[in-house]
Order: sequence, then C-alpha cells, then structure tokens
Amino acid sequence: MSHEGQGSCFWFTLPLHPSEGVGRESEPDTTANLLVIEDDPSVARVLKDTLTEAGYRVDLAYDGASALAKLARHRYGAVTVDLGLPDMSGFEVIHALREQHATQHTPVLVVTGTVERGQVALEGYLEDIAWLAKPIQVHHLLALLSEKLHAQPTRLSLLHIEDDSDLHAVINTMLSPHADCEHAINVAMARRALGQRRYDAVILDIGLPDGDGWELLEQIRQQQPEASIIILSGQSISEADQHRVEAVFLKSRITSEQLLEAVQQRTQLALMEGKE
Repeated sequence: MSHEGQGSCFWFTLPLHPSEGVGRESEPDTTANLLVIEDDPSVARVLKDTLTEAGYRVDLAYDGASALAKLARHRYGAVTVDLGLPDMSGFEVIHALREQHATQHTPVLVVTGTVERGQVALEGYLEDIAWLAKPIQVHHLLALLSEKLHAQPTRLSLLHIEDDSDLHAVINTMLSPHADCEHAINVAMARRALGQRRYDAVILDIGLPDGDGWELLEQIRQQQPEASIIILSGQSISEADQHRVEAVFLKSRITSEQLLEAVQQRTQLALMEGKE
C-alpha cells in the first residue's frame, strides 16, 4: 500500500543458481575424517575428544554392525578398531575392510591390550595396520595416525574428455579403485575444467562434437604441465602424433591395467622429481 508523497517499498525474492564449477576446488578432504570403533563409551569419548582437538573430524561406532554401515556410507582417512566388540570381533571388521575396493587400503589403527595375540590373529592383513596398546598414550596415538595418513597413496585425479557417456562410465568403473575421474563431453567443457583444477592425467578423445581433441593439447601443456596426456581413440593415430603425448590406445583394445599404468607412469616420475 502506498500514499502520495510518501514513496513506496517493494520486496521480492530471486532464486540462487550456483555458477558452473562452484565447489569443485573445495571438495572435502576425507583424510581428516576418522572412524573410531570402540564399545566402551568412556574410551570412545576420550579418543574422540583427543582426535577432535588435534583437528580431525571423528565419527563413533560402538559395535561392528554400525561401523560397517558407516564405512559403506562415508569415506574415512583412517579407522581405529577395538578388537573386543559386542556383536563381532574387530578382526571381522578389518577383514571386511580389506575385502572392499573402497576401503582395502584404508589405514587401520588397532587399539587393544593384547597386541601380540592380535598380530598373530591378523597375519596376512598387516598392511596399513598399526597397533596401540591400552592405556592409550596421546602422543603415540597422534604420531601413529600422522604416519599412516601421510604414508597413504593419494588418489589420482583424472579428466576424461569423451562425448560417449557409456564409454566414460566404463572407464570410470575401471579406474574408480585408484582415481577420481571427471567427465567433459566436448571441447568447451574441457577448457573450463582445465582452468578450474589440477589433474594428474587427461584422457582425451580426438573426435569431439564441437572440435578436434588436438585443439586442447596446447592448453593442457600450459595449464597442466605435470599431467600425462593419454589419447583414447576409436581411430588410428599417426606415428608423428603419437610422439606428442605420453600414450595412445584404441578404445576397442584398452584394459584397465594398461590405462592405469599409463596414468601412473608420469605421475610417479613427477613425484620422484619433486623429492630431488
């Protein structure tokens, strides 16, 4: 309602639409997420308070079933396990971890009063497993966690430039145990993605709906100097063009082992050069 000479007020709302790429560079760091599996509430609380003060984000599970449910829904940088759980043994939880692709390399810290007996029971599953005897010494707990988390292999970050969504789904499934594989379906989308984050490797198709994949080569070399470029094409590539990239494969003949080896080869070399 308005009155002459007094002016008017108006209210309105506008929908907020996030721009493309928002959140891509701020993906959560799951290495700081820990799961504490402990049936004693007082011990669980001490562990959670200690780890939270050290900067970790901590979830609690008081039995094996709830622990496995949380592990199925969330990714954790490491897990602490008490061997004496009410519904199943800590051994069974660790075996279940090692049998799943997503968690088979997750570091495990066993918190127990019987270290020697536990090590014998877990023979064959000792990779990435550390041992902490009760009563818990805080400095030892934090040192072990830091050691295991920093020793963890980092997941590779890939950009797959391919207009065939079905083929991308196959490649993503092949590489998912080892890498996060983003998808760009054309040259324009690829250019935006290349300018937004760093990739360990770029898997490139030559025939794209809005241009030639070779058009992206200069931008990749400039903006992603440490990334390996892998051509995955349905057509043969000339010998001269093969020398412009790290690897060339035909779509009809590629295996997951070949593709992963090609991705890792330059990545590992870059890591070695960085340590010199």
